[in-house]
Amino acid sequence: GILIDLLIVTTTFCLTWIIGVRFLGMDRVTAMLIGSGCSICGAAAILATQPILQAQNDRVTIAISTIVIFGTIGIFLYPAIFLVIRDLNLFFSNETVFGIYIGSTIHEVAQVVAASGAISEDVTGSAVITKMVRVMMLGPFLLILSSLLAIEHQQLISKEDRAQSFKGWMNQLHIPWFAVWFIVVICFNSFVSLPNTWIHGLVVFDNLLLAMAMAALGMSTQFQVIVKAGLLPLQLAAIIFIWLLVGGALINWGITVLLSTDITRFNDFFPGDRFITNLDFKFFWRV
Repeated sequence: GILIDLLIVTTTFCLTWIIGVRFLGMDRVTAMLIGSGCSICGAAAILATQPILQAQNDRVTIAISTIVIFGTIGIFLYPAIFLVIRDLNLFFSNETVFGIYIGSTIHEVAQVVAASGAISEDVTGSAVITKMVRVMMLGPFLLILSSLLAIEHQQLISKEDRAQSFKGWMNQLHIPWFAVWFIVVICFNSFVSLPNTWIHGLVVFDNLLLAMAMAALGMSTQFQVIVKAGLLPLQLAAIIFIWLLVGGALINWGITVLLSTDITRFNDFFPGDRFITNLDFKFFWRV
């Protein structure tokens, strides 16, 4: 699901920024926080984007709240959608295809597991793998966002200051070390096998650290701040949620049909059992 994930991450973040800032008149920091959470991996992406945007805690809390609300709705909505699609025998009734649809459109990893787990193990398998591909895009996303913001700042400063462009670039480029180490750990885990007990312990410790960060964020933010933000963040999150449901389905359908047709033509030239034509495998492998 790499191509599907890439298209959804890119279009979702750009749409969130355009709709939030240009049409709803929101501040771009809040819009970009919501965009990062909706397009990649929820609260973790928002917390990782916060230092790059130098966002205040209240804006982070608002963004995370929208992710929790609509992600929770998705947990119940996606299984219901699958039941309807299966009864009508439509395109997404294939469990692997629907699993990729879930993994590429629901916000949080835990929400993906909950929604897909309510359907079947096959759906869960493809959904979780697709979601983890999305999560791996967080590192490159943060590096690109940081670079673009640094370029924007360079364009706004005076010509005299721009003469020291390299120095100014280095001063304004906020290197997201979270993203760098994220990629390093992925590479390390790809080549080095750790004992399962170690991995389980690290995952538990990671969940503890994330819970502590969320608790600290909540303790530093007052409920009145969220109320003061009004309905605009919720409106933006609702629009993007609908986009993920509908637009995400169209992207999934388009890429699936395109690559399935391409592989069918390829198999015409190379018939035989070693070229698997089953949609469950070929779609996941190519997309």
